[in-house]
Amino acid sequence: VNNFIKITIKDDGIGREKSKALQTTLHKQHHQSLGMKITEERVKILNSIQQSHLNVNIIDLYDRNNVATGTQVDVFIPYIK
Repeated sequence: VNNFIKITIKDDGIGREKSKALQTTLHKQHHQSLGMKITEERVKILNSIQQSHLNVNIIDLYDRNNVATGTQVDVFIPYIK
């Protein structure tokens, strides 16, 4: 059984969908955020080098009326004794 340390980060912003829509509306299509792409690459490299199972999950948060209430990021770091 793998044991993990779980780190949860919650952002109570407008959510990823609304953010993307605003960027399109404001004609900022020339700017591409690389944060998640860079993070995914780093996770792949660490997992390859360390033979680990580091994992990052992104969850869009909504209220009961299906209105975006932010984003949650869960980072799972393997616990090594």
